[in-house]
Amino acid sequence: MDLLIKAFTISLFCVGLRIASSPGMVLYFLRYPFDLLLEVKKPNRLNSIAVNILKPVIGCITCMASVYTILIEVLYYKGLNMQTILLIFVVASMNTIIYTAYNNLND
Repeated sequence: MDLLIKAFTISLFCVGLRIASSPGMVLYFLRYPFDLLLEVKKPNRLNSIAVNILKPVIGCITCMASVYTILIEVLYYKGLNMQTILLIFVVASMNTIIYTAYNNLND
């Protein structure tokens, strides 16, 4: 039960961050550099590296699970354990389901 509560909390944080950083929202300034990098016509190696770094931080809702689960586990729960791997998979699934449901409601 503790795993599901952690997963749901982290997932809501990730989805909330992703929605609040969408174009036209208050935190779009966090996502704006990532969007600019994606619009480059001829990407160079540095551009590709920056995109690959920013994608799990603010770009991809499923990828955000790994970064923010580890970050929250270390900073809030004070350590990593073997359950963290399972927690990342659960959070990634929840992120995808919740964000897809949100997008379907807005369309």
